[in-house]
Amino acid sequence: SITSLVCLADNSLIKTTQYQGIFLFMVGGITFRSVGGEILMPAGMRFQNSDNTIITWDSYGVYKSVDAGNNWKLCLARGTSSNNGLSISPSSNSNWVICLSSNRKYYITSNAGDNWSELSYAAMNYANEIFYHPANSNYLYLKSYYDIVRTQDNGVNWSLLTSPLPGEALELLTFSPSNQDQIYASANSCL
Repeated sequence: SITSLVCLADNSLIKTTQYQGIFLFMVGGITFRSVGGEILMPAGMRFQNSDNTIITWDSYGVYKSVDAGNNWKLCLARGTSSNNGLSISPSSNSNWVICLSSNRKYYITSNAGDNWSELSYAAMNYANEIFYHPANSNYLYLKSYYDIVRTQDNGVNWSLLTSPLPGEALELLTFSPSNQDQIYASANSCL
């Protein structure tokens, strides 16, 4: 399945297909080529319009490209632990955070992936996504299938939030633009 689709400054498109590759589409999608080779089989991708940096991750690490995917740099090697979700700070394109699925760890960088700090969360056993708050980069949210936890102090303390869909497996989260404390969630059976 397609995990991400991004339009670059020259109107070419980059598409990631979960664990199948990264593809650059040119000339309105008529021609395309692989830009991740057989090395990158991403779980997801983020794009920074400000400097055309593409960030992707898979089970082995986090990678970045500053040239539309022609060249990739390994930023964080994690062996075979599943990397689930990467978020870019709303206040600085150099601040990224990624969570690992099973060991209560997440990693944060303040220099676009050059150096990383390992941190942990104890409020839940498993996380499959991580988010910066859109208006306050001190707030981080971790989502599992049934729970959401939040830190308001860059990960020092975590608190369990009331699920917006109790008993439902959470798929996607987003924040209300008019009330940043309001979280919307979707599940298989409801929004």
